[in-house]
Amino acid sequence: MLSLEEGAPAMPINPAELHSAPGITVYASQRWYHLPTVTANVYAMRGHLDYDLNLTPSEAVKLARALVAAVELIAGGQR
Repeated sequence: MLSLEEGAPAMPINPAELHSAPGITVYASQRWYHLPTVTANVYAMRGHLDYDLNLTPSEAVKLARALVAAVELIAGGQR
């Protein structure tokens, strides 16, 4: 489930809606021609979004580096 840093305001979700909270799930898979891939599932019930992004290991590393670089830019190097 997507969340914010500690001390940030909570998402406006009722306990009954918790199962439909937006989120990103990442896992290793071999669904594309049995080749090793990393799948990132993006889910948001409100926008009717349920999408699998299949990445090669190299693409997953590039994405991870880009995400870390963005966090470092925002946080001033503090993680």
